[in-house]
Amino acid sequence: ITHRVGSEDNVHTYSMPFTLVGADVTVSTSHLFTCVYQYTTLTSHVRVKKHLGVANDSADATTIYETAASTIKWTSTCTLDGFCYTIVRLDLNQPEFQGGCPSVKVKLRGKKLHDVRSGSYPNDTPAYSTNPTLMIADYLTSEMCNVPWTDLPLAEFQAAANVCDETITISGTSVAKYTANGTMSSDQNQSQVLEKMAQCMAGTVTATTWGIHAGKYVAPVMSLSQSDIVGDISYSAGVAEADLYNGVKGQFISSENLYVPTDFTPYRNAAAYAIDGRELWTNVDFIFTNSIQRVWNLSRIY
Repeated sequence: ITHRVGSEDNVHTYSMPFTLVGADVTVSTSHLFTCVYQYTTLTSHVRVKKHLGVANDSADATTIYETAASTIKWTSTCTLDGFCYTIVRLDLNQPEFQGGCPSVKVKLRGKKLHDVRSGSYPNDTPAYSTNPTLMIADYLTSEMCNVPWTDLPLAEFQAAANVCDETITISGTSVAKYTANGTMSSDQNQSQVLEKMAQCMAGTVTATTWGIHAGKYVAPVMSLSQSDIVGDISYSAGVAEADLYNGVKGQFISSENLYVPTDFTPYRNAAAYAIDGRELWTNVDFIFTNSIQRVWNLSRIY
């Protein structure tokens, strides 16, 4: 705030003391003065309304109101009851949106899972979990696979779930050994989805029996000698030379790369490389593993 004294060709400008409370300016003076100020007006160009899929949800009230005059209406019966959904509205006066709708991605927690280790499974209270075994059990028994839960070998699922919950240390923090962080859709091949979910726990799922295991070293229980042979010797061929590898390349998705599929730093087994005498790479995309440390651990296991 300034006070001007003098004629037009000989003017002096003095700053004047004032107090500012909110938008009110108070000046204690009898002089004429000039007050110049700036303010910022924020106009929303993007609006996001999220619904978490709770039971007996109501329709989005703002959307009902704003489409009241439209040909296609979002009515009070459009509840999407039990479904998690997001409504995103964009101001098309903004140049950024005039070339078409941008790609919209949502970070969310997935479906709550029943725990195969619970004595009341599958009637236990579901809870959020990143345990790969529990996710596989839910996927198998969901409408996408329709496997009766009584067909699952629960003892194997319980053992695998416990392995996943064992702890390892990453960046000085104790965390679960294996976690699953990813998405799948109902139109994807079920066997491929199961393979990828099992991959993130260095395990397997057997399609004929639904047997399951998570990656963990199990010590031998006995040694076999020639005296144990009771018939003709048979053998299974090992891995073909063309399928051998001593290093892993591929992609993963995590917050570290803003959830965009990104190449991870290749992992190479130094000992195997020294024996082979050359680089032998394979490609593995870890779509359910969200940290480079776990990616490297899985690569080491494979």
